[in-house]
Amino acid sequence: MKKLVTTRQLILILILNMITLKVIVLPNLFAQTLGRDSYLFMFFMLLLDFSVLLIFLYLTNKFKGMSFYEMLVHLFGNVGAKIIMFCFFAFFLNKCTAVFETNYVYLNENLYTFFDWFSFSLPILVLIVFISLQGVNAFARTCEILVPIVFLGFIISIVVGSLHTDFTNLLPFMEKGVNQDVFKFAFWFGDPLILMVFFGNIKMEKRSNAKIIISISVTMLLIAAFFAVFYAKFNNSSVCHTNAVSDLTQSIPSMSDIGSFDWVLILIWDVALFIFYALNILGAFYSFRQVVCKCNQLFVVCGIALTVFFIVYFNDFDIFFAVNFNLKYFRYPCLFVQFALPALMFVVALFKRRKIKNEVSVAK
Repeated sequence: MKKLVTTRQLILILILNMITLKVIVLPNLFAQTLGRDSYLFMFFMLLLDFSVLLIFLYLTNKFKGMSFYEMLVHLFGNVGAKIIMFCFFAFFLNKCTAVFETNYVYLNENLYTFFDWFSFSLPILVLIVFISLQGVNAFARTCEILVPIVFLGFIISIVVGSLHTDFTNLLPFMEKGVNQDVFKFAFWFGDPLILMVFFGNIKMEKRSNAKIIISISVTMLLIAAFFAVFYAKFNNSSVCHTNAVSDLTQSIPSMSDIGSFDWVLILIWDVALFIFYALNILGAFYSFRQVVCKCNQLFVVCGIALTVFFIVYFNDFDIFFAVNFNLKYFRYPCLFVQFALPALMFVVALFKRRKIKNEVSVAK
């Protein structure tokens, strides 16, 4: 019997994908550009992502049983499908590079005075390859165990950050009006795109769509609340705090560094970054094998992981270069892949009937 990803597992994967990168350096970047209204602009961008989620849920329900690539072939033909999958491959590969770099810098800044790249990279790459080879079902079960812990750490950081915080720092609302610079942060969004990996492998249960929509809506509100707490707590000094999720917990008193509770949250978030990296490796792998061919899975996953490593290595693990690159040069490709392509799929799908059984099948 075919193993399917449950609604609960899918929700946890989406939640992890939504919050992981948004609560480290992004609050600092938002504060520099958008000031006290950061949380309002964050909610606006999350609404755009939410519209993409609704599109993907619509496509999942209309083309039940199809893989994502099968659906693309049905909508755009073989050539169009491969072009779209190549765009997704570039998107996920860039995500992998950024999160691999972020994870290394995050550990160096929060737990170690010096952590050499070899000690970090080798075990990470070996474990990533192992997890990726287990398939989406094994990965979904892993998320079912670990993501609730990560989400609890996220909630704790919001609660702790709210202590002794002056929320009047958030006033007045929209003092400078609408700021279109918010779109240059597109790289940190596009979270629903990971659903493409699970197309045709989702166990749609009773009220599945409602459960997903409600869960993601609550998560959106919590992320916006996190940004509001961050700015309210640090006010103008927000631009100096580059590790938001750990900096918010610094207000917890401790007798020594060893007993500091924020270390627990730092370790939890390191787990989140690792799972997020593995998830994007799966996205890059799925996209690559549709563009080229059904290559050996071990060979492809190792190739992607090593490509990510060498990009980061020759960049000397410079997270500031990665951030500036995505702000300046990758924003428009991101906007195209994250919003324009799903909108195009939706429009074309409206006028396409569902594939019937005796149509020619395509590679999954």
